Amino acid sequence: MSRQAVAALSRRLRGHVGLGESRPETLCTFFVGMVGARSVGLDLIATETGSSALVASTCRRLQRFFQHVDFGPDRAVRIVARLVGSSSACTLALDRTTWKVGTRAT
Repeated sequence: MSRQAVAALSRRLRGHVGLGESRPETLCTFFVGMVGARSVGLDLIATETGSSALVASTCRRLQRFFQHVDFGPDRAVRIVARLVGSSSACTLALDRTTWKVGTRAT
């Protein structure tokens, strides 16, 4: 996993999510790991971190993050809308049923 990608995404999110100091980095580690692993399974994401920590430790770190941080559907949408920066009303639709990184549905 690219530490540069995690750091850049963490800087970008820091002003948009009120999660304290270390939690935005954990969230970004999750996002970048999810893309790298092409999965939402925490055990697979934990293998993508490139950290010297044990995979089980990283997996537990991600579990604790989601145990203490509630990302309800409305909060996630507000963060995405702020990041996109749209000043007009728009519709956001997320569908993860058959997504594949780097491919396009026909």
